[in-house]
Amino acid sequence: CGAAVGVQVLTSTGVTIKDVNAKVNGREHADGFTLQGSGGGSMVSSFFDVFTELSLDGGEIRQSPNTAISGTRVTLRGGQFGNGVMIRESPSSSVHNSTFDTEMVSLSLSSSIGVNVLSSTGVPIKGTTVKLRCPVCLGTGDSVGARLQGSGGSSVIDSFFDITYAWDLNNDGVQVFQSPDTTIRGTRVKILGGKFGNAIWVRQSEGTQILDSFFDVFTEMKATGIGAFDSPMVDLENNQVTVTSTETAFGVRLVRSPDSERVRGALYVVGGLSACGVQVLGSPGTAISQVVGKVKSPGHA
Repeated sequence: CGAAVGVQVLTSTGVTIKDVNAKVNGREHADGFTLQGSGGGSMVSSFFDVFTELSLDGGEIRQSPNTAISGTRVTLRGGQFGNGVMIRESPSSSVHNSTFDTEMVSLSLSSSIGVNVLSSTGVPIKGTTVKLRCPVCLGTGDSVGARLQGSGGSSVIDSFFDITYAWDLNNDGVQVFQSPDTTIRGTRVKILGGKFGNAIWVRQSEGTQILDSFFDVFTEMKATGIGAFDSPMVDLENNQVTVTSTETAFGVRLVRSPDSERVRGALYVVGGLSACGVQVLGSPGTAISQVVGKVKSPGHA
């Protein structure tokens, strides 16, 4: 059919959906579940298997504050666009102990996002696993494990993002855009393939903390473990970063991010043409201490 939804809840506050197993097929757009204008609702211990040809979302939450997703599994197959779960304009919602497995098989793939949070402040993502796969891709686009955009005070804790893409796609484990006071802690990001790779990408987000996490990035061209741009007061502490690329590799790259107080941890960087452990550009007040690094490059390091 043109569109399919497993469970749809509209303007019904406090609805709990528990222990649901659903299989959804849609030609153009398919949602495992949709909660719209349903404040205080929850999706608990459920499973959704979603197949579509064009666009898909495993779950979608819109304008529904205080909505919780817990212990839920979503498997997505096919399509050109995909979100494991989309949370839009839903402050204080949460995603806990859930799994989102997305495989895009379209030859003209544009983008896929495991957990997409837009304009929803204070959203915690905890104990969650996201897998993104695209074995054959001829188009360009972004593959993102989690995106926090305009979501101040959100957090990603004890989660795992496993991303494998082919050809000329961009890979980001976690993107943080215009989301102040974001915390990423105890999180693992693994990226394999693509043209550009960032384990963590922070932009215009003041007071971001990235702590006690592990990042493993392999790309065919340019790769960065942790990158921060125009983001003051970034705090990086006790992170393990491994970056391997065929062209240029950065362990940590800070551009116009003043007063970055702590850059600490272990770095292992391998670059085909050039490699850099820590690069600081136009970021006054940055302190780098207790960094253990190994940098290898046949060109410049």
